[in-house]
Amino acid sequence: MFKSLGVKAAGIAADSIPAIEQKDKGNGEVFREAIQNRHESLKRVLLLESIKVVVSENPPSPHDNPPTSPFKKGGQRGIFKRGKGGFVVPSKDALLAEVEVTSKCTGCGVCAKLCPTEAITQRWTEDYFYLSFRPDLCTNCHVCEKTCIHKAVKIKDTVSLNLLLEQKNVVLFEAKKKICAVCKTNFFSENSNTCPLCIDRHKKQMAMIQNLIKQEISHE
Repeated sequence: MFKSLGVKAAGIAADSIPAIEQKDKGNGEVFREAIQNRHESLKRVLLLESIKVVVSENPPSPHDNPPTSPFKKGGQRGIFKRGKGGFVVPSKDALLAEVEVTSKCTGCGVCAKLCPTEAITQRWTEDYFYLSFRPDLCTNCHVCEKTCIHKAVKIKDTVSLNLLLEQKNVVLFEAKKKICAVCKTNFFSENSNTCPLCIDRHKKQMAMIQNLIKQEISHE
């Protein structure tokens, strides 16, 4: 499933890359040149410039932290509000989102595999599992939240527009790594030495055996 989704995503990305001369060039060079010549989103550029101007003209003060910004619409206060992280807006109105991950996370990696912009990434080290997030790459598509089987991924109600200016990874979740006693794959858990997939498989097997026993008893 992930492979087919990846192929479709690659096709969409390829269609968005402008046509360039490919004469006497390798695939790597052609791709690099296409990326360098890609057209930047005008909306995103204008938004970034607006944020820079607003932040520079309205620097946060430890003594004076007004609840709202100078943005107004129709004579009323706008949707922008000044918070500790800069100007914040409701997530539903934003070009990006702030993501949080709860302790329900099992490290399955579905959110990272399906994120269309690779804003969410996962990493296994020798001892730990890390789930990281690049807010400036996020497009607020909610794919991560909708596809999380365990409902561990949550989109916050508000988002700071200043995150668009920062190009850094935020660690959403980390846990000490274990190796499943049954299938030998990496996972993490505080209370078990068996991964969630093997536990679920065992439950289904036991339920099937119990059904077979009940059927045998009913036929006697």
